[in-house]
Amino acid sequence: MEGPVLPYESMNGHQAASMLWENGVHQSNSSVAALSKDPPEYGLLSRTLIHSSVVKQILPARIRRDDLNDVVFIGETFVELHLLTEGGTLQQAGSKTNFYADIRQARVFGSQRRPNMSGVDQSVSIDEHESQDIKLHLPADILALTMDSGHLAFVYAKNCDEQGQVEFIVSCKRIDSKGAHPTHLGKSIAVDPRSRALAVSAYQDNFRIFSLHSMTELHRQMEEGLPLTPIKEEKSFEIKGLIIHMEFLYPSPDDDDHVILLLFLVDSNQQSRLQLYEWWASKPLKSAVKLGQNGLRLSEDITMPLLIIPLVISSSFLIVTEYSIHAMKVSDIMSGNAKIAKIPLGINSHDNLGSLVTAWARPFRAPVYSVSHDDMYLALENGQIYFLEVDSQAHMLVQTATNASKFDCAIGTAFACLDYGLGNDDMLVAGGEMSSGGIYLLKIAAYPKKESTSRMQESVTNWAPVFDFELVNLPAQGQSIGGATRDRVFAITGRGLHGAVTELRYGLQARIQGTADYVHGIKRLFILPDAAGRGYFVLSSLADCSEICFLSSVDGGNWNVCEGMSALDLSEPTLAAGPLEKHDDEKLSHALKDQWLRSWSVQITPTAIIAAHLHDEVEDPEDLSMENRYCDRKLQQRCKNGDTIVGAAIYRGFVLVAMRADESIQLILALIDVKRESDQFLVPIGNPWPMEDDPSFVSIVELRGYPFAIVGTRQATVRIYQIDKSTGLHSVYEQSMVESPEVVERDLCVCESAVVMETPDGAAKLLCGLRGGTVLVFDIITSANTLKTVKTREINFGPIPIQLQPDYCRRDSAFILAGPELYRFDMPKNSFRAAQIVFKDTEVDPVIQAITQIDNSPDPENIIVCATKDQIIYADVDRSENMCGRRLKLNETPRRVLFYRPLNVLIVACSRRADTTAGQKKTSLCTLKFIDPKTGADRELRDPAKNDTMFGRPDEQIYAITEWNMQLQGKPYRYLVIGTGQVTPELKKGRVFVLSLTTNSSGKIQLKQRFRIDCHAPVYSVCAFGDRSIIYCDGNQLCFKTLNIENLKLEATAQIKLRSPAVKMTVSEPFIHLSTAADSLLVVKFENDTLTECFSDEVARNGLNHFNLHPDFILASDKQYGLVGLWRPGSRRSLECLTTIFETELTSSISRIRQGHCRPPWATPNNMLPGVITGPSTIVAAGIDGSFFQLTLIDQKALLLLQYVQDIVLRQDDMGVRFKSSESNRRDVRAAHINGDMLLPIEKWGAGWLRHEVAKGSQVAETQFKDAAISLLGEVDDVWESVVLYIKGLLNDAVL
Repeated sequence: MEGPVLPYESMNGHQAASMLWENGVHQSNSSVAALSKDPPEYGLLSRTLIHSSVVKQILPARIRRDDLNDVVFIGETFVELHLLTEGGTLQQAGSKTNFYADIRQARVFGSQRRPNMSGVDQSVSIDEHESQDIKLHLPADILALTMDSGHLAFVYAKNCDEQGQVEFIVSCKRIDSKGAHPTHLGKSIAVDPRSRALAVSAYQDNFRIFSLHSMTELHRQMEEGLPLTPIKEEKSFEIKGLIIHMEFLYPSPDDDDHVILLLFLVDSNQQSRLQLYEWWASKPLKSAVKLGQNGLRLSEDITMPLLIIPLVISSSFLIVTEYSIHAMKVSDIMSGNAKIAKIPLGINSHDNLGSLVTAWARPFRAPVYSVSHDDMYLALENGQIYFLEVDSQAHMLVQTATNASKFDCAIGTAFACLDYGLGNDDMLVAGGEMSSGGIYLLKIAAYPKKESTSRMQESVTNWAPVFDFELVNLPAQGQSIGGATRDRVFAITGRGLHGAVTELRYGLQARIQGTADYVHGIKRLFILPDAAGRGYFVLSSLADCSEICFLSSVDGGNWNVCEGMSALDLSEPTLAAGPLEKHDDEKLSHALKDQWLRSWSVQITPTAIIAAHLHDEVEDPEDLSMENRYCDRKLQQRCKNGDTIVGAAIYRGFVLVAMRADESIQLILALIDVKRESDQFLVPIGNPWPMEDDPSFVSIVELRGYPFAIVGTRQATVRIYQIDKSTGLHSVYEQSMVESPEVVERDLCVCESAVVMETPDGAAKLLCGLRGGTVLVFDIITSANTLKTVKTREINFGPIPIQLQPDYCRRDSAFILAGPELYRFDMPKNSFRAAQIVFKDTEVDPVIQAITQIDNSPDPENIIVCATKDQIIYADVDRSENMCGRRLKLNETPRRVLFYRPLNVLIVACSRRADTTAGQKKTSLCTLKFIDPKTGADRELRDPAKNDTMFGRPDEQIYAITEWNMQLQGKPYRYLVIGTGQVTPELKKGRVFVLSLTTNSSGKIQLKQRFRIDCHAPVYSVCAFGDRSIIYCDGNQLCFKTLNIENLKLEATAQIKLRSPAVKMTVSEPFIHLSTAADSLLVVKFENDTLTECFSDEVARNGLNHFNLHPDFILASDKQYGLVGLWRPGSRRSLECLTTIFETELTSSISRIRQGHCRPPWATPNNMLPGVITGPSTIVAAGIDGSFFQLTLIDQKALLLLQYVQDIVLRQDDMGVRFKSSESNRRDVRAAHINGDMLLPIEKWGAGWLRHEVAKGSQVAETQFKDAAISLLGEVDDVWESVVLYIKGLLNDAVL
């Protein structure tokens, strides 16, 4: 059940405060009310909408089950779990983001992994399967993480019944104090190749070794439900010097007891040394000893290596430096005759100049080959890939070191080789460094001298860093009739050739597997089986005919048009079609006959019902007739006496049709009974059921294991009939789609499609798609002999057509096509959830007109087939939600972005490297690009000569861009104001440009310079003041200039010297708000042609950005992750401090704050909740690392209640609040922040958990909690359930 609805009687009490907050950006004027004398006691609720996309490590790790080919992505604060599919794509299975600490490093330990002999995981053979059945459902690997909280975390995962969810099991052990002190453990972690031990080091002076239990013991702990305890014993070591690298080395293949640990140190004399430690796993860890007193001193050319790579052969290792590789053997070091073989890499070429080796990966090889060989890939920053082949018989171990390929991305530390099967090419994945990464296939072969080519299988989206973004309200997919009205996020991302404008969308990723040009005007799609098992037939229904094609599953998913198909009736539109599935008739229980029946297809047109046995290959090669080319048998029954079928449905052998005969319309139910010896295949069941008019739709669903018919009427109702296989239809319920009989536009409320979602425990919901673009959600309540529905939700997508499609693979979810946009609804834990389906790796989203799904359960792939205006596509849809980016390539580094609404373009300030000849100094030039957000096309009519004249200075960058609109003689004029800076060792200059935009007949944009102001220093901020003036910051000088209407010149009006340059500027007349580089927020007043400082922040911060939520209230961010809410006092003294309302630190420095409508159509606006101060729009903040936050202002009552709940989550002993204004003259502004990420699990834990946790405290604390809840929510039936629903409403308000 959904739970009680909160009676928000107190909402009106908050409307007065909410009226201050307008939609969008607030434009203040002279009519602003007088400032309040007392600052408000606001609180801030923050929630992470998107976690940073920066991936630090990628690790193949089977942390769910031994038979699942899982891959783990490690971020700064999160772990993402992906499944590598047979098709070579990564499907996100789940993520964990609530570690409440930064992850420093991760490693994997567990069972020895055998290479995949094919594309399918073969970890357990058929003979072993039965004895290993239990182990298959236990993880083969454990993930070990070091955290900056001082913990060592061990993580594995379990699948959940809930769709798209994974349960992460975490066991923590404290190993040091919190924080990143040089001597605190956690800087790096190493794992023994045979998972007998792991080691954790500090930055300097100490490390610790842990011996580990076997996986057999850990599996026993899991099976018995015990806390996971991998550590058997531990020992700490002190060592003087900086610990640069730490790795366990491979022992000899026949030595199961020897453990070797290698440390690369820099001692107090700045000398580089290698230090070895060894012990025997069968003995206690106290026997571990250091070999040699001072270790091995290294030569000066390997003082600071980039990587140390243990080799699987000969207990050897490689030291990778900037330009070369050094190979060493442990046996040589122990013998006192250390030999270092130096192998040049050849990476100091012109193309790779300045690029360093950042990561390495070992491909999977056959065990026989790995006895004496060790292959690996080295990745450079610029995407260059080198292949190394190590041979135990080679003179210097490294037999070959060749250039393998170059990836279309920059590569950092996130780089790995995945187990795609020994029969396939090597699969490498790179997370991307200031660029999107990708999954690449490299052919396994002896490499030639020149580089080989790689093939990108799939992109890995990375949108960090984010220095600017825009919220843009566009019609969905650029159509005149679009989806739900919602702002879309366009961020400038990447660097150099990887620069792009990225649209960020959270939802279910759909990867397009294949496309083909196809007919126009498709209304519906149906999937029909292939008797040969080589693919699927796709039947398309058009307005007056049908078309059919074949999707092959054996030759790469090719589309083939079925020319001359006569087995089905293609001369008419198709009303319903599908496979003939098994029903409950005992006659069909024979397995062979059932399989034969399953391969039959049924088509219903307005005049016929057809059953055909379709196949894509000729069973008799000598019979090439069109009739037998696709079908070996066909049955049909046509309507008689001019009767017409106006609606139809097929389900598990049942056929339901609405038949029009003369003036009457009847529902007729029949059973399809195909027999080998007869052409009669329809068996009527029961009596026809009369109807008053043509139905709007006909469908058959399954509920509680029984079939039901759902029929829409023209009277805006749906009728539900139970289907009995002996007696036919029985009417059980009729639900109206309108709540009041006085509804005028009743036609818009006619239901045109319906589906039922049902969970395994019997909870069910009815979804009804209305003609007017609304989806109604009803709970289905059944008892012994009755059925009724209760409306629980109304989702308005706008005036667009709605199509509902059942999910054939899961009965608790369904697909919704709303206009051109695709969604999935489902029922996790009997509640309602919705997510948009977004298509990956497409610059222009497909405009979907029809959708169906291939029923290939229990296969994990979720394949949908869609029709667009002129194409047919099939795509694989993830089960788990994540962020998907649509990249509009710039091939230049973006700096700033502005959405220019008059032309519906994104104006992007970019910089690019200027073309230089050999020996010339490298310089960059700045440019403006005018990007169509729908297609990614640059709309500027580019004139290189004029562009170089306007922005021609070397190393000049655009730092600021804004609009300037004015009225002259009754005519509107719109301009762009650009601030630039030229920073070189020799000089620092800047310029201000005033530009106009015009378009030609073809829609191309022309740029013209109207004014130019040369400045003495870089201009980091510009802003318009009224419709006649502009303000800019020339270094430390704030300059105010006004347009003289008579001579049309910009004339200086006023200026003032600041303590540091302003990096962000906004206007709330007569006040100018400035974020300064070293002095936080400053407020300057323009009055009587004079600029005067009047307010400033009470704390000097390195200002980064600010946003005016109200003329008197500003959110300001700094470069140290800080975010403050500042209130402008009402006094008029010459210079006064702004009042700090709240202050907090987020997980990233906020680079930009915007306000818009990011609420999905199924979310209730949180401004309707009590205690919320902000209006109907959403405040969205972007962090430099690519994370996005939702910010919500709350009042004192909401703050008090949420503080109680947050303290419970933190497991504090006392239930007291963090501040009480009655006990202190100064409010604790740092306690006025609520971390919404900490409150997210409460929705999962539920009201019972909350009641139990509150009860742990004293009776006084429980009373205080209830009083705080009632004070905010009013009198409610269930305080605990109401608080959980309230928190859920606050946290699920916005979706990007």
